[in-house]
Amino acid sequence: MKKKLLIITLSLIFIALAIITINPFQTSLEDIDHIYIFNSDHTEIFFTDKSLEDFKDILAMLKGPKKADFDDTDMDYHILELRGEDKTIKYKVFADLAKEELYLVNSKSNKEYAVDWQLAKDYLSIDGLVILYPDYEPHTEVSFKDTKVGIAPSGADWNLLKANGDYYKNSYTSVASPEYFELDANDEIKLDFGRTPDLLSLEVFKGDQLIKTETIDNHNIIPIPHDGTLTYKLAVNYNEGVDQSYGTINYTFDVTMDLPPEVLIQDSTATPGGFFILKINNTEEGDEITLQQEIVEKVTLHNHGDDKVAIIPLDYWAETGSYPIGIYVNTQLIYEDTLIVEDRSFKVQHLIIDETIAANTRNEEASAEYAKYFTPSRYNSHPTQLWEGSFILPVEGRLTTEYGMKRTVNDELTSYRHSGLDIAAPTGTPIMASNTGKVVLSKNLIMTGETVVIDHGLGFFTVYFHLDRKDVMEGDMVNKGDIIGTVGSTGFSTGPHLHWTTSYYSSNIDPDILLEWKGLD
Repeated sequence: MKKKLLIITLSLIFIALAIITINPFQTSLEDIDHIYIFNSDHTEIFFTDKSLEDFKDILAMLKGPKKADFDDTDMDYHILELRGEDKTIKYKVFADLAKEELYLVNSKSNKEYAVDWQLAKDYLSIDGLVILYPDYEPHTEVSFKDTKVGIAPSGADWNLLKANGDYYKNSYTSVASPEYFELDANDEIKLDFGRTPDLLSLEVFKGDQLIKTETIDNHNIIPIPHDGTLTYKLAVNYNEGVDQSYGTINYTFDVTMDLPPEVLIQDSTATPGGFFILKINNTEEGDEITLQQEIVEKVTLHNHGDDKVAIIPLDYWAETGSYPIGIYVNTQLIYEDTLIVEDRSFKVQHLIIDETIAANTRNEEASAEYAKYFTPSRYNSHPTQLWEGSFILPVEGRLTTEYGMKRTVNDELTSYRHSGLDIAAPTGTPIMASNTGKVVLSKNLIMTGETVVIDHGLGFFTVYFHLDRKDVMEGDMVNKGDIIGTVGSTGFSTGPHLHWTTSYYSSNIDPDILLEWKGLD
C-alpha cells in the first residue's frame, strides 16, 4: 500500500513538472499587475494594466507559447516587461509580419519560444504597438551631392493595416522644424522610397507665397535656382489596395542656395520706340549696383520680387548704333555686353487745322498749363508692378496717326513727333483702361482736352487725350478693361478720336510694342 501511494505521489509531481515545462508562463502570470512595452533601446512606448482590454490580449498570448529555436539575424525586437508586486519578468519580442512569426526570448534564461500566430495577431494589433510596424510610416530617403539621409514626415493621413486585418488611422502634423539642405544651382534631389508611391506632388514656397506646383514622375526633384531659402512640401500618396496600408505621407524641407549675381536680358537688340530690359538676380540687400551705358542719362533700378530690374527706354529720338554696357555689383564687373539700336524710319503726316482752334489750343498759356499738370504726372511711379498680363488696345477704331510720325501743321513742320496712336471712333465710344493701375491725372487741359493718365507701376504709364467725358478721378484704382471715359474731340483736335500714349516715365514708347510685350517674367 505504501509502495502504491509513493508511486501515485511521484506521478503527480512528474505531471506538475511537465506542465511547468510545457508552459513556464502559467505559474508566473497570476500576480502580474502592469505590463510595459519598450523599444529595444528601452524607450517606453506602451503601458497597460489589469483594467484595460489590451492586458487580456497580452496575457492570452503568453499562455500558449512553445519552445522554439529561431534565427534572429536582421530581426528587430522590442521588450515586453511584466511587473507584479514582487517580480519583474522580461522578454525580447521578435516579430516578422511578412512570415507571420512571433518569438519570445526570456531575458534571464535566454530560452526561446514561438507564439501561435492567431494569438500574436491580436497582440500586434494593439494600437499602442503600431509604431513597431515597418510601414507605420513608409521610409523615405533623399540623396544630393554625395549625401544620403532619411527624412522624417512633417505630417500624415495614414491608414495602417494591422495584423488582424483592421486599419489604424494615423493623422497628425509635426511641429518640428523642417529638414534643411544646402545645394548648388545644378544639384538634384533624388528620392528613394521603401515602397513605391502611386503619386508624388510637390509645392514650393517662398515664405507664405506658393511659387510652383508639379507632379513628379521620376522620383527626382530639380530645385529652383534661387539665392536664399525656399520651402519644399512633398506629398507622397499610396493608393488603397488589397492587404496593404494606404494614405498620404507629407514631407517638408528647406533648400538654401548661395548663388552669384546674374544678369538676364530679354533682347539685346531694339528699335526706337522699344526698350531694353535687364534683370539682375541674386544680389544681397545693401549691394551697390551700377550700370554704365550711354543710351540714356539715368537708369532706374526697380525691385521686382527678388530681382533688380533696369529698363532702358528708346523714344523716337534714339540714335542707331552699338552701345556697350557694363554692370557692377559693389565695384565688381559681373556683366558686359553690347546693346544694338537698329534704324527705324517714321512717316510724315500733313494736318490742316482750323486757325481758330490752333490759336486757342497751341499758345503759351496752353504750354504752361501742360507743363504744370501733365508733365510732372509721369515723374513718379508706383514701386511695384500694378499691371496684369498683356496691355490691351483701349478702343476699337480706325488708326489715323502712327507712333513717331513727323507732322506738318498748316504746312509748317513741327519740332515734335507724334507721341502715340490716334484712333478715330464716334463721339461717345467707351474707352477702356489698357491695364490695371492708378489714375494720377484726370483733368481738362487746353492743349489735350479731357485728359487721363494711369500709372501701371515700375515706370510704365498710359495716357488718354481728347476725351469727351472722363469717368475716373485722380487716385482711383482701375482694372484692365474698366471704362475710364468716352471718345471726344476736345483740345487740339481735328475730329473725334482717342490719342493714346504709352511711356516709361516721360519717355514715350511705341504702343504697338507694349501691346506685344509679354512682361518682365
